[in-house]
Amino acid sequence: MFKSTEKILAQHLKTEMGSNHLKVTKWAVQSYLAGVDNMNIAFVSRKDLKSNKEHMCYGFYSINPQQLLNNVNFNHHVGWGIIKQLYETMQNCPNGNYVLMKILNSNKQLVKLYRVNDKSKTEVEVN
Repeated sequence: MFKSTEKILAQHLKTEMGSNHLKVTKWAVQSYLAGVDNMNIAFVSRKDLKSNKEHMCYGFYSINPQQLLNNVNFNHHVGWGIIKQLYETMQNCPNGNYVLMKILNSNKQLVKLYRVNDKSKTEVEVN
């Protein structure tokens, strides 16, 4: 019976990885960078659909963060390349407050960096 429950939890994890790919990748990267050996993922549901106060835990699934990153096809070189690019861009900017925004209404993936003026709270596009 334990193996069948573990298979069901693994199927749910696979479904969630498809539905919430970015969240799962974020959790795995955070765990990997923290040096965690295993992640425990809990499967929780509301006892009553109308109430957000009481929940039931159906089970836990334990997985190595590196294994999970492999399952979601995360490329370490691309991730570090993005961090390097942000670092190099910020090195050329004067001291101040900045906002990094992902632009959602474009056909291509686009991230913009804005400098926030402390006095007027206006934004100036950096690149």
